[in-house]
This record gives sequence, structure tokens and C-alpha cells, in this order.
Amino acid sequence: MSMNADTLYARYEEYVAHLHRALRNPSCVLVADAYHVKRLSRSEFETMWRRWGRTPGLQERWAARFSAGYEVDAESIRRKFDLALAEENGTAREAA
Repeated sequence: MSMNADTLYARYEEYVAHLHRALRNPSCVLVADAYHVKRLSRSEFETMWRRWGRTPGLQERWAARFSAGYEVDAESIRRKFDLALAEENGTAREAA
């Protein structure tokens, strides 16, 4: 692993916990618990992490996401959706 395993797993847990809170937020579309991301045990996470290591750049991408935190990731996705909607509505220049 490129960073300390304990630190990486802690950041992963924090990311997933924040994701679960966001999915339960009454101000957004509620998502049934059955569709939530399952929090992996440490052993499951390590197995997944090793699998991700087989794909060039995948561990680095997720390590960066975990380090930045869920909110940074979610904001980036929101901006992409906003831009796509603006393009669809013909107002892309105004949204950018």
C-alpha cells in the first residue's frame, strides 16, 4: 500500500460513513439501506485494495478520494451534473 494501512482504512471508513449520512439526508432523494455501500471489514478492504492494485492507477485514485474526503468528491460530481444539465438545456456557457 502506498500509505499506512491503518490511515488508509480509517479514511475509507470515514468516507463510507459520510456517504451513508448523505444518503439518509432528508433534503435529498432517500436511498433504501439495501442499496447503500456496505462498509467492508479491514480484511475485506485489504483484499479489495490488493485487487485494485492490479489495475494501474486505481489505488492512487481511490487513495486520493479517501484523503480528500467525501464532500470534495460529492461536490465534483455535483459540478459535473450541473454542467451536463446546462449543456442539455443549452445554457452550458452560463453554468461554466
